[in-house]
Amino acid sequence: KKINKNIKIGHVFCKMFCLRLAWTAARLYNKASHKNGDKIMKLRKFAIQYIPLMLMAILMISLAVINAVNQFPSVNETLPIFIIKTCIRTLPTLVTLIVQILLVAANRNAFLIGGLNAALYGVSYILDGVYFSAISAILISSPIQLASYFTWKKNSSGDRVRFKKMSPITLSATVAIIIAGWAGCYFGLSPFFAGGSYPILDTLTFSIGTVVTVIVAMRYIESQYLNTISCLIGLVMWTLIAIKNPTSINQVVITLYNLFRVVQAAINWTKQYLDQKNASADSEALSAAKTE
Repeated sequence: KKINKNIKIGHVFCKMFCLRLAWTAARLYNKASHKNGDKIMKLRKFAIQYIPLMLMAILMISLAVINAVNQFPSVNETLPIFIIKTCIRTLPTLVTLIVQILLVAANRNAFLIGGLNAALYGVSYILDGVYFSAISAILISSPIQLASYFTWKKNSSGDRVRFKKMSPITLSATVAIIIAGWAGCYFGLSPFFAGGSYPILDTLTFSIGTVVTVIVAMRYIESQYLNTISCLIGLVMWTLIAIKNPTSINQVVITLYNLFRVVQAAINWTKQYLDQKNASADSEALSAAKTE
């Protein structure tokens, strides 16, 4: 009997030991899986966010160097001045890559950097003799982006901005403004730019882009949906231009990159808005339950 009792105790002990060993092994496996999963997620995030940025930066710098080598023999400038001007023309496009990543993350610092970068764009436009674009960048884009920074800061919870969704009336009014702006630009201003490439598409992207700049400041998630449409129109326009003039292929690549980032922003902003909406609904339900 004593032997049988000891056998039973030993059996229970072994069983408990095996269960404990199995539980420990499972815990270590899960921990290792989580670590590997975290590494995979981090690598995936890095690949999605930064590899396209680095490729675009390399492309832009390469194009700037190629253009500089081709242009320098025909300009009446000293080499140092030419290099400075080339850097001023190239730097804003590189800063824009960073601004786009910040916008995808709904980081308000995108507007602070973007506003200053718009002024730098204005300087580069002046160097190229594109004075209307310079005025637009310095007097319109830059102030609106800087104002957007303070608007987002005022309407944020910590580092997260509180997004809004348009009502059907607001959305309809926005679309009407875009159409009216496009009609005014196309029928009113296109005669002054005779010979321009694809004026219908050009004025449409300008109209949508101007409205998007304003409604981004107002924190509407629909801004990125409209921006996606603008990028698609721009992609069609630049593709048609590149078919006739292959040197414009760089604009096709840049527009594709812009489209990629805008779609990312649309997904992220919508997700953040829905999270905020659900959190607000849960908070109101909890408050109601406490009141009862």
